[in-house]
Formats: sequence, structure tokens, C-alpha cells
Amino acid sequence: MTSVKRFFGKLYKFIKESVWLQPVLIVGLIFAVIFSLGGISDFFNNVGKWFQGGNTGDTEVLKLEKLTQEEILEKYLDGEKFVFIIVQDNCHYCEEYYVSLNQYKKQLDEDENFNGGVKFYALDVTRIDGEYRDDTIETETYKEWYDRIAEGTGEYTKWTGKSAFNTPTTVFVENQQVIFAQEGPIKYSQLNTFVNHYFSE
Repeated sequence: MTSVKRFFGKLYKFIKESVWLQPVLIVGLIFAVIFSLGGISDFFNNVGKWFQGGNTGDTEVLKLEKLTQEEILEKYLDGEKFVFIIVQDNCHYCEEYYVSLNQYKKQLDEDENFNGGVKFYALDVTRIDGEYRDDTIETETYKEWYDRIAEGTGEYTKWTGKSAFNTPTTVFVENQQVIFAQEGPIKYSQLNTFVNHYFSE
């Protein structure tokens, strides 16, 4: 114990007498505090995501069934009641939204009558080398959907060439009509509110 005290006593004396070392230690201490705060911030962010609906991995992979545009158009023309979300790769807001969407799917998997059994699907509009991954997306039908979704949001956006949808965009469809559409991620509680409001009988 005495040797330990002697060691720290010498160390303290050395630091005290070494003027050049003091600012180095102060800078090091500042960086240590900054990095520790960053770790704490990440911890609380992850806890927040967990409470929003599921573990933090839910932000990485969307668990909804993906349909091609052709399949979505078929459901639309058949007058089905459903919701589809327009997503694409490397979309930060899409990944943020996956937490709510995956939680919704989990609830529906556990209870097929949850929120009237309204199903959610994903439409992937990712482009690779300028071409849509979904090869059923055509300029004509894409324009048609774009215009209808714009009408559903109450905002008409002029079609220009092959401009893509903003992602994510959530689209509610019933009886061959876009009854509601909204851009950006939606919280889980709001998602349930929208389903119950727009699909209420």
C-alpha cells in the first residue's frame, strides 16, 4: 500500500513539474468526456427506439411483403382495401419508418383482425444504374400513380419525365381510390389512428 502511495506521489510531482504535460492531459480529459457523452447519447437513443416499437435492428430491414407495381395496380383495380408504402434503398427516413411498420406487421401477425385486418405492403422504387429494380414500373403507370397520390395528399405535383416519388410515402387505397397519402415516416400510434379513421365503416 505504501509503495502504491509512493508511486502516485512521484507521478503527481512529475506532472506538477512538467508544464508541457499539463495541457496535453487537459485536452485528453476533454476528449474522454466528449466520447463518453457520445456513448451515453447512443445508449439513450437506442432505448428510445426500443420503446417506439421493437429492437434497434428494426430500423435496418423492412419486414412487410414487397409487391411490384403491377401487383399493386391489380389490387387497386380489384377494389381491395390496403395500404402500401413507397420505399427505396439508402433512404434514412425509410429506415426510421421501419420501426413503426414492423411493429404494425407484428400486431397483425398475432391477430389477423387487428385494425380490421388491413394489410400493409411495400413498393420498392430503388433504381440501379438508372433502371428500376422493379421492372414492372413503367412511365405511363408511374405517372398515373404519381398524379393520384398527389391528389390524395391535396397537393398536385407536376409530372416531369421519370421523377421518383418521395420516400417514404404511405398510400391508403380503397374502392379504386387513393383516399389518403402522406409523405415521411409516421409514428406507430398515428398509423393506427389513420387506419381506424380512413377505413372506418
